[in-house]
Amino acid sequence: MKKNSKHKKNDKNSTKSTTLDSSTNQPEPALPVKLFNDPKYAIFSIRVKPGAKISQVMSIDSEYINIQISAPPRDGEANKEVTDYVSEVLEIRKADIQIIQGMKAREKRLKVFLDNKDIQYYIDLLQKAAK
Repeated sequence: MKKNSKHKKNDKNSTKSTTLDSSTNQPEPALPVKLFNDPKYAIFSIRVKPGAKISQVMSIDSEYINIQISAPPRDGEANKEVTDYVSEVLEIRKADIQIIQGMKAREKRLKVFLDNKDIQYYIDLLQKAAK
């Protein structure tokens, strides 16, 4: 009899690290980011609210980076605005961001190619934009 496993296999290229909050020395909450080393990129899980007055990062929780976008959700306008806005916030080229899942949904996964900076640098930029 076969057992149905609900556990996903770990990717051998992914890295898992627990960072400590410097003020409390406790593990930081989980973030919606998965880091890979070869090539160096990260997968960001985002939830988009299109048609807002301005584009901005609203909040970051354990499941999604919540972003509101000023473009309407038609003809790929919101998707283009997502990549433009995220590249601006993360200070990277637009060509280094790809929407790999959710082209027609509010929940999206972005593949972001990183340069030699630490992932915490990009998380800090997102958290700064959320304030």
